[in-house]
Amino acid sequence: MNSSGIKRGLAATAVSALAIAGIPLLASSASAEPGDEIVLGSVGPTLNGGTTGGVVVLKTKNISEAQAEGDPGAANTAAFQLSNTNLNGSPTNANQAVSLVGVPVWVESGTANDSNKTDGYDEVTLRVAVTTSDPGAAAAYAIYMDDATTGGDDQTVQASEARVQVSQTTSGALASVEIAPASQTVAAGNTSGDYTVTLKDSAGRTTQLQGTPAETIGISTDHASIDTNDADDTISAAEAPLGTFKFKATTTGATPTGAHTITLDPSRAGVPNATASLTVGAAASLTDAMVDIVTAADSWNGFGNNPDVDGDNTQTLVRVDQGSIKIDIKGGAGNAGATVTLNLDGHAGPNQITFGGQATSTVSTVLDAQGNGSITITPDTGTVQENEEIAVSGSGFTEDLVFQRAAGSAVVIGQDIYFSALKATTTVTGTVVDQFGNPITTGFVSAFRDAVAPNAETPPGQIKPVGADGTVSFDFTDTNAAVGQSDTVTLAWVPDQFTPIGQAKTDTATIKYTATGQGADFNTFLDTKNTGVPTYKASDVTVAPLASDGVADTDATEFVAIELLDGEAGQAVTLSVDNGALIVDATAGGDTVAEGKSSVTVNTDGGGDILTAEGLRIIGTKSGVTTLTITSANRTETAQFTVSAQTDTTTARNVAVEGEDTVESGTTQVPFTVTVTDAFGNGVPNVAVSSLNIQVTGPGQFQDSSGVTNAAGELTVNVRADADAEGEVGITVTGLPNAVTNQFGAGANQLDSAAAANSAPGFTVSANQASATTVIEAAEPEPVDPKLVVSGKGGKTDKVKANAIADAAGAKATLWVGGVKKKTGTLNESGNFTFSIKDKNGKKATKYVVKISATDLTTADKASAKIK
Repeated sequence: MNSSGIKRGLAATAVSALAIAGIPLLASSASAEPGDEIVLGSVGPTLNGGTTGGVVVLKTKNISEAQAEGDPGAANTAAFQLSNTNLNGSPTNANQAVSLVGVPVWVESGTANDSNKTDGYDEVTLRVAVTTSDPGAAAAYAIYMDDATTGGDDQTVQASEARVQVSQTTSGALASVEIAPASQTVAAGNTSGDYTVTLKDSAGRTTQLQGTPAETIGISTDHASIDTNDADDTISAAEAPLGTFKFKATTTGATPTGAHTITLDPSRAGVPNATASLTVGAAASLTDAMVDIVTAADSWNGFGNNPDVDGDNTQTLVRVDQGSIKIDIKGGAGNAGATVTLNLDGHAGPNQITFGGQATSTVSTVLDAQGNGSITITPDTGTVQENEEIAVSGSGFTEDLVFQRAAGSAVVIGQDIYFSALKATTTVTGTVVDQFGNPITTGFVSAFRDAVAPNAETPPGQIKPVGADGTVSFDFTDTNAAVGQSDTVTLAWVPDQFTPIGQAKTDTATIKYTATGQGADFNTFLDTKNTGVPTYKASDVTVAPLASDGVADTDATEFVAIELLDGEAGQAVTLSVDNGALIVDATAGGDTVAEGKSSVTVNTDGGGDILTAEGLRIIGTKSGVTTLTITSANRTETAQFTVSAQTDTTTARNVAVEGEDTVESGTTQVPFTVTVTDAFGNGVPNVAVSSLNIQVTGPGQFQDSSGVTNAAGELTVNVRADADAEGEVGITVTGLPNAVTNQFGAGANQLDSAAAANSAPGFTVSANQASATTVIEAAEPEPVDPKLVVSGKGGKTDKVKANAIADAAGAKATLWVGGVKKKTGTLNESGNFTFSIKDKNGKKATKYVVKISATDLTTADKASAKIK
């Protein structure tokens, strides 16, 4: 289209620019015949004067594919046409030139290519070429459905014809190319996620490539073994009508590890190349035992715990309301630094799940030095529906994530075997759960007992509604069982009273009758030592506090191995530890503080070693005696071991300081105690004062210290008080980070200040600075002369006034006449008190003597006066 003759400077009244493609624009619709409707969906970037045409998406109702793509010149057909904003003529004028390009594309509502499958609108995609006076100016026009049956197009919109107003802003020629993300990591032999290319003009607006003459952008890589999914490694105008283009990069096993460069080379002169990085790493090799699928509701429970949902252990159920699925990985040392690449495919369901608008996606992560990491899968909002699936594959791991709504699935009795003494009552509790193992609170549970003779059967009518916590409990009382006999209890759940009992979900448990109401005794071994023998003592098994790196590795001095022998087979065992100790499961890859628990419950096997989970270990953290409590089959036993004092100076991590609240005036030396501890609060010995920065505040100076911390991690710092010092004197102590000698300044989960993130999972942030203050009391003032003066006035009643300085306030005053004490009083806040005494001496003078006691500020004193 020739732009000559178009005036520069469009009218200021042009409608503001519409949203780019994919972002809905609020626009009024217009209807012709009842039910016909056109709504403007979006307007894509449009190269000014370009031949490709900007993408305009219309949302329509009651307009068929034949109409949308029809020939306006044929009889009884319709087609989209353009008109001016007044709906009465050509859209091209002195300010703009507008024309349709190519053939409209119609997409039925709800089908695979519909951008919004639930809004009820069909979609029609048009290409509209626009020329304006300047890039950035907008062309205003109308699109309408031409219902003419006589052929031709008069560009006049009839009242019966549906139409919509459009404003289309142009952009300038290609000036730069952007690519995102700037880098991705993928294992050799895998495909990256999408790289998105965006075309920009000189003003930063998204633009298009010119179709005629053709402009292109070449895609090249720095190694022949890296390929893209673009057949000719060239981006053309037709491939990027929205100003963006996506491609993936695939590596082969021959691709060298390390960073590789992907280059975009525009054919337009003066437009610089753009580059992105593709880092190729060693491929991780995962097993189910290394993977935990984590959501609020799914059927996968813990590392390697993949329930057999579909008969071949390749399906995990996920509740439909889960917006994301996290996959945690513990790949072990063999996968340290390796790359996990997972390919996601949402094609499996009837209503395709998408990721960023695409049915397939690739996600990856680089595992840390321990082979750990995580990946989060986030499907597009609204694309997940019941019974749809995401196929996950890559790095040796394969699983189908199947979305389901929660529904009652089973009633689960709390334990398989209950133990009861004779003539005792046993409470059996069942929990009604959905397929994800979460409690539900609806329905009813019936209880049945197949009793040993002559115990009576459970009475009829033993049925209860499910409780608010999803549980129901029933009491079973023994009437005449003998030791060694047992009952079988069945709980049956139905969703409502109309469900036949034959369709109930059931679970059973056994009540075994013993003389004590307990299962068989068991023996606890710690580090192969039998803790039940009379000679065993806690100091026989000793471990160091795990503060050097937070990992209980193959060094047996860092953990205590647990083994339980004999006991009651088939019973759950609960193990709990105190004193800050933690239990980890080495068989599941657990060996760090972060993975430890103070209490765990494990299943048991059929005899011998009753612990199914071999490799349970205890990590010691706090120095001192630690108690392991074991509960199984109504039997509780304990075993103890010792966590030794900290002796490793390099574990110094935290600093605390304390001093006296107050010291007396005249104190020349103020002591403070600095305590250095490891990650778990154990005192660290032999930390030199040179590893600490000590600052003194207030009227004092650093004097000396005890040099190094003692066995309790304590170090004394003495502050020399200034002469006549009073008020607060304090110190601030900061541990100086040194990756070789201590952990001062380390962040949470970091071993030391120079270590990598997550190098010590479970460690809290180093508290390597602390302060304390001591108040030096002010000196007591020397008492002064109260300067007592006695005066008065005679009369029938003599007034005798004692007048001292104000500091004497509160002193006791006594009045004496002729060596006899007559009256007492207390000096007021001004140091005064006046005595009134009857004059018995007529006109003769009487000698009055006043004595006052000492106060904190004044000495005792006396004075006299003669009063007539």
